[in-house]
This record gives sequence, structure tokens and C-alpha cells, in this order.
Amino acid sequence: MKLFKYLLEKITNINKAFLAASDRLTAVLSGEPDTGPPEVKDELSAQVAATFKSAEETDDQSATILVVVLLVVATVVPMVTYFWYQGFSG
Repeated sequence: MKLFKYLLEKITNINKAFLAASDRLTAVLSGEPDTGPPEVKDELSAQVAATFKSAEETDDQSATILVVVLLVVATVVPMVTYFWYQGFSG
């Protein structure tokens, strides 16, 4: 039931957005001034605090080193495996 209510709410929002856009377009095409974009009310961001670290807090070279090592390993291991199997086929 919650899913149905959520979907109905989203459809209603889409319908409101479509009607607002068509009203703006009608006003502009009829020569009236544009009312401007609608105001976005982001209620969720006011309730939720950011839990991720900032760029300054994560400015560390260890991640770069890890990525480079993984790329090298991912390149070298298949080549070594190929040459190993070719050496046994003789």
C-alpha cells in the first residue's frame, strides 16, 4: 500500500510539473512575461545531515597508490598467465 501511495504521489508531482510547464509555455507564447522557474522545496536535505567527508578530509595519496597497484596487477596477471600456459604447450 505504501508503494501505491508513493507512486501516486510521484505521478501527481509529474502531472503538476507538466501543467506548470504548459502554463509557462502558454504565457510566453502569448506574449506575457515569463513567471520564472518553480521554487524547489527540498525537505529531505533539511532533515538529513551530511555524513560524507569533505575533499580536504579525504585528500590522501594512499587511494591513488592503491588504484595504480590494482591497475598494474590487473594488467600483469593475465599476461603472466598467458605466457605460463604458452610455455607448457611447447
